[in-house]
Amino acid sequence: MSPKSPMRTVGRRTLLATGAATLLSGCAGSLLGNAVTAARLAYSGIPDAPVTGDYVANLPYASIGARIGRGQRSLLILGSYDGPDRHWVSADHAVLVTRNGRLVRVFGIDRDLRDTHGIETDPIAAQTYSYEGTYHRSVDLGPQQYFGLQIQSTFTVVDRGDIGILDRRHDVLFVREQCSAPTHRWNFENEFYLDFASGYVWRSVQYFHPDAPPVQIDIYKRDA
Repeated sequence: MSPKSPMRTVGRRTLLATGAATLLSGCAGSLLGNAVTAARLAYSGIPDAPVTGDYVANLPYASIGARIGRGQRSLLILGSYDGPDRHWVSADHAVLVTRNGRLVRVFGIDRDLRDTHGIETDPIAAQTYSYEGTYHRSVDLGPQQYFGLQIQSTFTVVDRGDIGILDRRHDVLFVREQCSAPTHRWNFENEFYLDFASGYVWRSVQYFHPDAPPVQIDIYKRDA
C-alpha cells in the first residue's frame, strides 16, 4: 500500500545575501531563473514547474522541491550547510532550513519561522522508529516577534509503502506527528515519509506558522 499525503495543496540571511544570487544564476540556468518564492504562489494553485529527473541529476548541487499550500512547486538548491542544518535557497532568496528532515527555519516568506529550539531529542532525527511519549520543542515566529511558542507532539506510525519523487521510487515508513500549541490554540499535523532502511526523510508536509499553510518538501537530490 502506498501512503497518501493530503497534499494540502503545499538560517541565515547573511549567508544568502552575498553568495546565493551568484550560486543560483551560475548553476541552474533558465529553470532556476523561473523558480519563484512561495510568497507569490502560496495560495494561487498554479501547476507545477517542469522539473525532470535528468535535469536534477545533472545539477552539481543537492536540491529539493517545495510547495506551500496550493502554490507552485519551486526548485531550491543547497546553498550552505552548518552541521546537520541544510540551507535550501530559491532563485530569489527564499530560504528553508532543515535539520535531519525537520523544518527549523523559514525566511523570505510573509510569515517566518525564525528558529526552533529543543530539538536535540527529535524522534524524527533518531531514526529508531520508536515514537512513544510526548515530544516538546519551541519556536520563534515572525513578523510579529513571537518568541518561545511551546509545541508538544506525539507520533503515530501509519503505514509502510512506496512513494514516487520525480523518476524514483522509495520504500518508506509513513509517520504522522500530531502537534499542539495550547497557548496559541494552534493544532496541526505534520507528515514524514522515512526511508524504511535508513530513516532518511524523503518527503514531509510540515506546518511552520499558525497563519500559513504547510510546506511539502520532496528531496530531489540528497547531499550525502
